[in-house]
Amino acid sequence: SDLDYLGRSDYVEKSEKLRQEWIINDGFSPDRKVWLEIQVQFLKEHHYFSLYSQKKRNEGKLQNLNQVEQALHPIRDQA
Repeated sequence: SDLDYLGRSDYVEKSEKLRQEWIINDGFSPDRKVWLEIQVQFLKEHHYFSLYSQKKRNEGKLQNLNQVEQALHPIRDQA
């Protein structure tokens, strides 16, 4: 699955590479807050379909969601 990384320990690294690609190629906002808010929404709405991914990646995805939410809190507090 191309979204397998959502539940892996290298999520932050892969996510940042995707962010940079969007900024460079698609004119996406470089504002980190915007990116993190999109990631929170995406991680909350995403569901793995395969039983393997549900068993092997869902817990990691929830941990990554928590990590993104924690990274977003100080940025939101500055606004």
